[in-house]
Amino acid sequence: MSGSWRVAMRLARRDVSAHRRRSFLTASLIGLPVLFAGIYTALVMGATDLTFAVVLYLPIMLLIVLLTIPAFGVTARARRDELDLLASTGGTQADLRRTITAVGLVTGVLGAAGGLLLAVPGWLALVAVINRLDEGQHTVASLGDLALWPFLAAVAVGSSVAAALITAATLPATPAGRDTRPGRRWLAVGIVLVAAGALGIASRSSDSILIAAWTTLLGAGVALMTPTLVHVTSKASAALPLPARLAARDADRHRMRTAPAIAAVMAGVAAVTALGIGSFSDNQDRLTESVIYPLPVGAVTVYGESAEALESAVRAGASEGVALLPMGTPAEDEHVSVEFSHSGPSGIQYDNTRFDVVVADADTVQGWGVALEPEAVAALDAGRALAGPTAAVRNGRLAATLEDVDAEESDSGTPLVIPAVPADLEGEPVPDGVRSPLARVVIPPDLARSLGLDFVATSAVVDRRGPAPSDDQLTALEKVPGVSVEVQQEARFASYHLIFALLTLLGVGVVGLSTATAVALARLDGREDAATLVSVGARPSTTRWSAAAAALLIGGLGSMLGLLVGVLPGMRAATSMTGGYGEAFVAIPWALLATVGIVIPLVVAGVAFATAPVRSEHATSSLR
Repeated sequence: MSGSWRVAMRLARRDVSAHRRRSFLTASLIGLPVLFAGIYTALVMGATDLTFAVVLYLPIMLLIVLLTIPAFGVTARARRDELDLLASTGGTQADLRRTITAVGLVTGVLGAAGGLLLAVPGWLALVAVINRLDEGQHTVASLGDLALWPFLAAVAVGSSVAAALITAATLPATPAGRDTRPGRRWLAVGIVLVAAGALGIASRSSDSILIAAWTTLLGAGVALMTPTLVHVTSKASAALPLPARLAARDADRHRMRTAPAIAAVMAGVAAVTALGIGSFSDNQDRLTESVIYPLPVGAVTVYGESAEALESAVRAGASEGVALLPMGTPAEDEHVSVEFSHSGPSGIQYDNTRFDVVVADADTVQGWGVALEPEAVAALDAGRALAGPTAAVRNGRLAATLEDVDAEESDSGTPLVIPAVPADLEGEPVPDGVRSPLARVVIPPDLARSLGLDFVATSAVVDRRGPAPSDDQLTALEKVPGVSVEVQQEARFASYHLIFALLTLLGVGVVGLSTATAVALARLDGREDAATLVSVGARPSTTRWSAAAAALLIGGLGSMLGLLVGVLPGMRAATSMTGGYGEAFVAIPWALLATVGIVIPLVVAGVAFATAPVRSEHATSSLR
């Protein structure tokens, strides 16, 4: 390390130590995004998907840069006397950039380290909660899940250094840290990026990486337009009360501090909006779908790897007092093709029957949950098959073909004429769903033998006419070698309330953190202005109302921009998530958007009003 960098690092460490309040605030801006990203990485991705990690960390990097630029700007202005002294002793603009960059490096390391240290207990706590909710069968805490954390730490430190470099490159050109009129060139670039991003998102591309890139362009374009929006807002505030005019004027004078904060709010609210629309649409689409139940809810099915394994399970069940009813199906090398016909009442999923052709007697069919009419029972006992609505029965006969699965020629099957009667083979009623018939055709065992059908039983159901088996009985069945047990569960979809709460918390964190940071930095940076107001007779409450107006300007404008930016990607995500097998479904979570766009900025403004000091501190007081 050269002598110049050693001096810069020494000045940076002294600055961080001497101004603990501001340094803690800046490190928190880095540590909180790292905290959330670290927990998410450990829980969801582990060490398996570096590409997705890059996609996730790029917004984190942008957020850190936007949040910390104002903080480093205040640092540069607060240390201007020392920097001027450095220049008077032969220092150059390069020394200034090195000093601010060193502050960014030190602060970035502290923030990244603190965020990851706090992420460890947060990750372990969430693992414990998930395991408790999922009976310990879902998530396992492993050090391998933290493999991407060093990469995350490097991203955070690099983002902090990048923000410091941007600050050092822009602030020295403006005396006293005051921003000039916003550049039209950046405004034009922003408009081009917004147009390109919007057109890209509106395209029919289904590539998630490409959609994310277009969304990033859209957000970057709006961020470049933010200084102009702040300037226009300041010009339009002439008719507002004094505190609002002061807040707008201060925001315009310090656009390098205000615009990144508004852009950070915009980015966070845009993410919440897009995630909210996508997840809410997916949730509502699932609620409108009909759940298909192959068996009645609570039905216990036992599967055997072979017919011998299933026979062992039947014997084990009998010894435990559990009646298992095996269902015969054609052998693996045979297939019975039945002439198709579609009819029947609504509410039955005929295209998703449990079986195609089964071999069973009336007692077995009823034990599987099918309520047979007396005529159907008599038909099976008389050696005739039962045909569901999708099997074409003509003159008491069912046309079918017995095919050899291993045959080289597809048309080498044996025609079959099966005596059959139409029957209702649907199962028991199911909760808020669609029933699937047990089979298209049920053939009694004696008739199957006379037709030359080879059939084997590899699955059985606990008799639905008896009591449900106990946990001990199920455990005994599961212990039989080569056997698995499955219980038909009622379909339950996750409530949107939890998603709403999580997204609202994310909105509170982003809007609150960005706004509070900008207001706190404005308070540190504007003590001279506040002292001037007091000296000319301004009421003490003006400080509070100005802080509230500044918070409302940053949070409100950023939230409105975020809502506008996030709607299009959210709708694109909704169509991608819900349009896979039919018409896309888009639902707008108005309550979430109103909470993030209106309620949270008002609450943050109220907090800023309540916490603002009534009396100004002396302009020459320490910035510690």
